[in-house]
Amino acid sequence: MGTGPFALEHRRMGKFYHWVEMDEEYGFPLVWMEGRGDGPTLFATAGLHGTEYTGIEALMRFPLILDLERLRGRMLLVPVVNLPAFQQRTATVCPLDGKNLNRIFPGSVQGSYSERLAHRLATEIEMHADFVVDVHGNELGEAVLPLSAVHLTGHQVDECALNMATAYGLPYLVHSSVEQPWGSGGTLFAWAAELGKPAILVQSGGQGHVGEEDVARHLWGLVNLTRELGMQPEEVEQRPVADVFDSIEWMTSDRDGIYRCWVDVGERVGKGQVLGIFYDYFGREIKIELAPNPGTVLYAATAPSARAGAVLTGIGKKRQ
Repeated sequence: MGTGPFALEHRRMGKFYHWVEMDEEYGFPLVWMEGRGDGPTLFATAGLHGTEYTGIEALMRFPLILDLERLRGRMLLVPVVNLPAFQQRTATVCPLDGKNLNRIFPGSVQGSYSERLAHRLATEIEMHADFVVDVHGNELGEAVLPLSAVHLTGHQVDECALNMATAYGLPYLVHSSVEQPWGSGGTLFAWAAELGKPAILVQSGGQGHVGEEDVARHLWGLVNLTRELGMQPEEVEQRPVADVFDSIEWMTSDRDGIYRCWVDVGERVGKGQVLGIFYDYFGREIKIELAPNPGTVLYAATAPSARAGAVLTGIGKKRQ
Protein backbone atom coordinates (compact mmCIF):
# COMPACT_ATOMS: atom_id res chain seq x y z
CA MET A 1 0.00 0.00 0.00
CA GLY A 2 1.02 3.62 0.28
CA THR A 3 0.12 4.43 -3.34
CA GLY A 4 -3.03 5.28 -5.26
CA PRO A 5 -6.03 7.32 -4.15
CA PHE A 6 -5.78 5.96 -0.60
CA ALA A 7 -2.05 6.75 -0.23
CA LEU A 8 -1.72 5.80 3.43
CA GLU A 9 0.84 6.90 5.98
CA HIS A 10 3.06 3.95 6.88
CA ARG A 11 3.59 3.29 10.58
CA ARG A 12 5.45 0.36 12.06
CA MET A 13 3.95 -0.75 15.39
CA GLY A 14 5.79 -3.63 17.02
CA LYS A 15 5.89 -6.61 14.70
CA PHE A 16 3.02 -5.61 12.43
CA TYR A 17 2.18 -2.77 10.09
CA HIS A 18 -0.51 -0.18 10.58
CA TRP A 19 -1.39 2.68 8.23
CA VAL A 20 -3.80 5.49 9.12
CA GLU A 21 -5.00 8.53 7.18
CA MET A 22 -7.91 10.89 6.66
CA ASP A 23 -8.94 10.67 3.02
CA GLU A 24 -7.93 13.91 1.28
CA GLU A 25 -11.06 14.43 -0.82
CA TYR A 26 -13.83 13.09 1.41
CA GLY A 27 -12.25 13.38 4.85
CA PHE A 28 -13.19 9.96 6.15
CA PRO A 29 -10.80 7.95 8.36
CA LEU A 30 -8.94 4.94 6.99
CA VAL A 31 -7.20 2.21 8.95
CA TRP A 32 -5.09 -0.36 7.11
CA MET A 33 -3.73 -3.29 9.13
CA GLU A 34 -1.39 -5.92 7.74
CA GLY A 35 -0.71 -9.11 9.64
CA ARG A 36 2.46 -11.15 9.81
CA GLY A 37 1.11 -14.09 7.84
CA ASP A 38 -0.39 -14.43 4.38
CA GLY A 39 -4.16 -14.29 4.09
CA PRO A 40 -7.13 -12.50 2.54
CA THR A 41 -8.15 -8.84 2.72
CA LEU A 42 -11.26 -7.95 4.70
CA PHE A 43 -12.83 -4.60 3.80
CA ALA A 44 -15.09 -3.26 6.58
CA THR A 45 -17.22 -0.12 6.52
CA ALA A 46 -19.46 1.74 8.94
CA GLY A 47 -21.24 5.07 8.95
CA LEU A 48 -22.70 4.93 5.45
CA HIS A 49 -25.63 6.45 7.33
CA GLY A 50 -24.53 9.25 9.63
CA THR A 51 -26.47 8.49 12.82
CA GLU A 52 -25.92 4.72 12.97
CA TYR A 53 -23.59 5.11 15.90
CA THR A 54 -23.15 1.57 17.21
CA GLY A 55 -21.61 0.40 13.94
CA ILE A 56 -19.30 3.40 13.86
CA GLU A 57 -18.26 2.89 17.49
CA ALA A 58 -17.63 -0.82 16.96
CA LEU A 59 -15.42 -0.30 13.93
CA MET A 60 -13.42 2.38 15.77
CA ARG A 61 -12.82 0.02 18.71
CA PHE A 62 -12.10 -3.06 16.63
CA PRO A 63 -8.40 -2.31 15.92
CA LEU A 64 -7.84 -1.81 19.66
CA ILE A 65 -8.94 -5.34 20.58
CA LEU A 66 -7.50 -7.21 17.60
CA ASP A 67 -4.23 -9.08 18.11
CA LEU A 68 -2.47 -8.07 14.92
CA GLU A 69 0.59 -10.18 15.68
CA ARG A 70 -1.66 -13.20 15.11
CA LEU A 71 -3.40 -11.76 12.06
CA ARG A 72 -3.09 -13.50 8.70
CA GLY A 73 -3.82 -11.20 5.80
CA ARG A 74 -4.90 -7.60 6.04
CA MET A 75 -7.83 -5.34 6.82
CA LEU A 76 -8.98 -2.02 5.44
CA LEU A 77 -11.44 -0.31 7.79
CA VAL A 78 -13.49 2.83 7.12
CA PRO A 79 -15.22 3.59 10.45
CA VAL A 80 -17.15 6.70 9.27
CA VAL A 81 -17.80 6.74 5.53
CA ASN A 82 -20.45 9.47 5.30
CA LEU A 83 -18.72 12.20 7.26
CA PRO A 84 -21.08 15.09 6.30
CA ALA A 85 -24.10 13.10 7.55
CA PHE A 86 -22.24 12.14 10.74
CA GLN A 87 -21.12 15.70 11.47
CA GLN A 88 -24.57 17.20 10.87
CA ARG A 89 -26.46 14.30 12.51
CA THR A 90 -28.45 13.75 9.34
CA ALA A 91 -30.31 10.44 9.19
CA THR A 92 -30.50 8.29 6.04
CA VAL A 93 -29.32 10.82 3.44
CA CYS A 94 -26.21 12.91 2.88
CA PRO A 95 -26.99 16.60 3.59
CA LEU A 96 -24.90 17.73 0.61
CA ASP A 97 -27.13 16.17 -2.04
CA GLY A 98 -30.06 14.47 -0.29
CA LYS A 99 -29.08 11.00 -1.51
CA ASN A 100 -29.04 7.75 0.44
CA LEU A 101 -25.44 6.57 0.06
CA ASN A 102 -26.39 2.93 0.60
CA ARG A 103 -28.81 2.91 -2.34
CA ILE A 104 -26.54 4.15 -5.15
CA PHE A 105 -23.61 1.71 -5.41
CA PRO A 106 -21.39 1.51 -7.38
CA GLY A 107 -21.90 5.25 -7.82
CA SER A 108 -20.52 7.46 -10.56
CA VAL A 109 -17.28 9.36 -10.97
CA GLN A 110 -19.22 12.26 -12.51
CA GLY A 111 -22.24 12.25 -10.18
CA SER A 112 -23.18 14.15 -7.04
CA TYR A 113 -21.13 14.03 -3.84
CA SER A 114 -22.70 10.76 -2.64
CA GLU A 115 -22.40 9.15 -6.07
CA ARG A 116 -18.71 10.07 -6.28
CA LEU A 117 -18.15 8.84 -2.72
CA ALA A 118 -19.82 5.51 -3.56
CA HIS A 119 -17.66 5.22 -6.67
CA ARG A 120 -14.48 5.85 -4.65
CA LEU A 121 -15.41 3.18 -2.13
CA ALA A 122 -16.51 0.75 -4.84
CA THR A 123 -13.21 1.19 -6.67
CA GLU A 124 -11.21 0.31 -3.57
CA ILE A 125 -13.40 -2.70 -2.84
CA GLU A 126 -12.97 -3.92 -6.40
CA MET A 127 -9.20 -3.45 -6.21
CA HIS A 128 -8.40 -4.78 -2.75
CA ALA A 129 -11.21 -6.68 -1.01
CA ASP A 130 -11.61 -10.43 -0.84
CA PHE A 131 -14.45 -10.18 1.71
CA VAL A 132 -16.72 -7.28 2.68
CA VAL A 133 -18.69 -6.51 5.85
CA ASP A 134 -20.86 -3.39 6.08
CA VAL A 135 -21.57 -2.59 9.74
CA HIS A 136 -24.76 -0.71 10.66
CA GLY A 137 -26.48 0.45 13.82
CA ASN A 138 -29.68 1.91 12.40
CA GLU A 139 -30.73 5.52 12.34
CA LEU A 140 -32.44 8.02 14.59
CA GLY A 141 -36.14 7.21 14.77
CA GLU A 142 -35.71 3.59 13.68
CA ALA A 143 -35.85 0.27 15.52
CA VAL A 144 -34.43 -2.90 13.96
CA LEU A 145 -33.82 -6.39 15.25
CA PRO A 146 -30.14 -7.39 15.38
CA LEU A 147 -29.68 -9.11 12.04
CA SER A 148 -27.36 -10.05 9.22
CA ALA A 149 -28.32 -9.81 5.56
CA VAL A 150 -26.90 -11.81 2.67
CA HIS A 151 -27.50 -10.97 -0.97
CA LEU A 152 -28.09 -14.23 -2.85
CA THR A 153 -26.67 -14.25 -6.37
CA GLY A 154 -27.23 -17.90 -7.27
CA HIS A 155 -23.46 -18.41 -7.54
CA GLN A 156 -20.72 -19.94 -5.41
CA VAL A 157 -20.19 -16.67 -3.53
CA ASP A 158 -23.49 -17.26 -1.67
CA GLU A 159 -22.25 -20.16 0.45
CA CYS A 160 -19.26 -18.20 1.72
CA ALA A 161 -21.43 -15.18 2.53
CA LEU A 162 -23.89 -17.36 4.46
CA ASN A 163 -21.00 -18.81 6.45
CA MET A 164 -19.82 -15.26 7.20
CA ALA A 165 -23.26 -14.29 8.46
CA THR A 166 -23.46 -17.40 10.63
CA ALA A 167 -20.06 -16.66 12.13
CA TYR A 168 -21.08 -13.07 12.91
CA GLY A 169 -23.63 -14.60 15.25
CA LEU A 170 -26.59 -12.21 15.15
CA PRO A 171 -29.93 -13.85 16.02
CA TYR A 172 -31.72 -13.04 12.73
CA LEU A 173 -30.69 -13.57 9.12
CA VAL A 174 -32.34 -12.10 6.02
CA HIS A 175 -31.86 -13.33 2.47
CA SER A 176 -32.10 -10.75 -0.28
CA SER A 177 -31.93 -11.31 -4.02
CA VAL A 178 -31.50 -9.54 -7.33
CA GLU A 179 -35.22 -8.81 -7.28
CA GLN A 180 -35.15 -7.19 -3.84
CA PRO A 181 -31.63 -6.32 -2.65
CA TRP A 182 -32.44 -4.88 0.78
CA GLY A 183 -35.02 -2.28 -0.11
CA SER A 184 -34.62 -0.36 -3.33
CA GLY A 185 -31.22 -1.73 -4.38
CA GLY A 186 -27.84 -0.09 -4.82
CA THR A 187 -26.53 -1.28 -1.46
CA LEU A 188 -22.83 -1.78 -0.87
CA PHE A 189 -23.11 -5.43 0.19
CA ALA A 190 -25.40 -6.41 -2.72
CA TRP A 191 -23.16 -4.68 -5.25
CA ALA A 192 -20.06 -6.42 -3.82
CA ALA A 193 -21.83 -9.80 -3.97
CA GLU A 194 -22.79 -9.25 -7.61
CA LEU A 195 -19.12 -8.46 -8.21
CA GLY A 196 -18.28 -11.93 -6.86
CA LYS A 197 -17.00 -10.88 -3.43
CA PRO A 198 -18.60 -12.54 -0.38
CA ALA A 199 -20.29 -9.73 1.54
CA ILE A 200 -22.70 -9.24 4.42
CA LEU A 201 -24.63 -6.37 5.95
CA VAL A 202 -24.92 -6.51 9.75
CA GLN A 203 -27.14 -4.40 12.02
CA SER A 204 -27.41 -4.02 15.77
CA GLY A 205 -28.59 -0.89 17.54
CA GLY A 206 -30.85 2.02 16.72
CA GLN A 207 -32.60 5.16 17.95
CA GLY A 208 -29.34 7.13 17.73
CA HIS A 209 -27.90 5.49 20.86
CA VAL A 210 -24.46 4.01 21.42
CA GLY A 211 -25.71 0.93 23.24
CA GLU A 212 -22.90 -1.08 24.78
CA GLU A 213 -24.75 -4.35 24.24
CA ASP A 214 -25.07 -3.60 20.54
CA VAL A 215 -21.43 -2.52 20.23
CA ALA A 216 -20.39 -5.73 21.99
CA ARG A 217 -22.44 -7.79 19.52
CA HIS A 218 -20.59 -6.18 16.64
CA LEU A 219 -17.15 -6.61 18.22
CA TRP A 220 -17.82 -10.28 18.96
CA GLY A 221 -19.07 -10.75 15.42
CA LEU A 222 -16.07 -9.04 13.83
CA VAL A 223 -13.58 -11.11 15.82
CA ASN A 224 -15.41 -14.35 15.06
CA LEU A 225 -15.64 -13.36 11.39
CA THR A 226 -11.84 -13.09 11.16
CA ARG A 227 -11.65 -16.65 12.52
CA GLU A 228 -14.17 -17.89 9.95
CA LEU A 229 -12.08 -16.34 7.17
CA GLY A 230 -8.87 -17.96 8.44
CA MET A 231 -7.39 -14.62 9.48
CA GLN A 232 -7.02 -15.62 13.14
CA PRO A 233 -5.79 -19.02 14.38
CA GLU A 234 -8.55 -19.59 16.94
CA GLU A 235 -11.52 -21.82 16.24
CA VAL A 236 -14.81 -20.21 15.23
CA GLU A 237 -17.19 -19.91 18.17
CA GLN A 238 -20.65 -21.25 17.48
CA ARG A 239 -23.86 -19.45 18.40
CA PRO A 240 -27.44 -20.67 17.93
CA VAL A 241 -28.61 -20.83 14.32
CA ALA A 242 -30.19 -17.55 13.28
CA ASP A 243 -33.91 -17.24 12.62
CA VAL A 244 -33.90 -17.03 8.82
CA PHE A 245 -36.19 -14.90 6.66
CA ASP A 246 -36.34 -15.28 2.91
CA SER A 247 -37.31 -11.68 2.21
CA ILE A 248 -38.50 -8.42 3.73
CA GLU A 249 -41.74 -6.77 2.68
CA TRP A 250 -41.30 -3.02 3.03
CA MET A 251 -44.20 -0.69 3.84
CA THR A 252 -43.57 2.88 2.64
CA SER A 253 -45.46 6.10 3.20
CA ASP A 254 -47.61 7.49 0.39
CA ARG A 255 -47.91 10.93 2.01
CA ASP A 256 -46.37 13.47 4.35
CA GLY A 257 -47.74 13.66 7.86
CA ILE A 258 -47.56 12.26 11.38
CA TYR A 259 -47.17 8.50 11.75
CA ARG A 260 -47.70 6.64 14.99
CA CYS A 261 -46.35 3.11 14.89
CA TRP A 262 -48.45 0.49 16.71
CA VAL A 263 -46.08 -2.50 16.50
CA ASP A 264 -42.70 -3.42 17.96
CA VAL A 265 -39.78 -5.14 16.29
CA GLY A 266 -39.89 -8.85 16.91
CA GLU A 267 -43.68 -8.88 16.97
CA ARG A 268 -45.59 -11.38 14.83
CA VAL A 269 -48.34 -9.70 12.84
CA GLY A 270 -51.24 -11.13 10.88
CA LYS A 271 -52.67 -10.04 7.55
CA GLY A 272 -54.81 -6.93 8.05
CA GLN A 273 -53.35 -6.10 11.47
CA VAL A 274 -52.91 -2.39 12.23
CA LEU A 275 -49.26 -1.36 11.87
CA GLY A 276 -49.80 2.33 12.55
CA ILE A 277 -51.99 5.34 11.94
CA PHE A 278 -51.38 8.50 9.90
CA TYR A 279 -52.53 11.91 11.12
CA ASP A 280 -52.41 15.32 9.52
CA TYR A 281 -50.64 18.20 11.21
CA PHE A 282 -53.81 19.08 13.10
CA GLY A 283 -53.90 15.62 14.68
CA ARG A 284 -56.80 14.33 12.54
CA GLU A 285 -56.66 10.67 11.57
CA ILE A 286 -56.29 10.30 7.80
CA LYS A 287 -55.18 6.69 7.20
CA ILE A 288 -54.73 3.35 8.93
CA GLU A 289 -51.71 1.34 7.77
CA LEU A 290 -52.48 -2.41 7.63
CA ALA A 291 -50.18 -5.41 7.26
CA PRO A 292 -50.65 -6.81 3.72
CA ASN A 293 -49.37 -10.24 4.78
CA PRO A 294 -48.40 -12.10 7.95
CA GLY A 295 -44.81 -12.04 9.18
CA THR A 296 -42.39 -10.76 11.80
CA VAL A 297 -41.66 -7.05 12.24
CA LEU A 298 -37.92 -6.63 11.61
CA TYR A 299 -37.96 -2.85 11.15
CA ALA A 300 -40.23 -0.14 12.53
CA ALA A 301 -40.14 3.65 12.16
CA THR A 302 -40.41 5.02 15.69
CA ALA A 303 -40.20 8.76 14.95
CA PRO A 304 -43.58 10.41 14.28
CA SER A 305 -42.39 12.46 11.30
CA ALA A 306 -43.13 10.88 7.92
CA ARG A 307 -42.71 11.97 4.35
CA ALA A 308 -43.84 10.40 1.09
CA GLY A 309 -41.60 7.46 0.21
CA ALA A 310 -40.24 6.93 3.74
CA VAL A 311 -40.02 3.34 5.02
CA LEU A 312 -42.50 2.67 7.85
CA THR A 313 -42.23 -1.06 8.51
CA GLY A 314 -40.22 -4.03 7.29
CA ILE A 315 -41.92 -7.41 7.70
CA GLY A 316 -39.79 -10.54 7.48
CA LYS A 317 -41.32 -13.39 5.49
CA LYS A 318 -40.52 -17.08 5.32
CA ARG A 319 -41.31 -19.58 2.61
CA GLN A 320 -44.38 -21.63 3.40
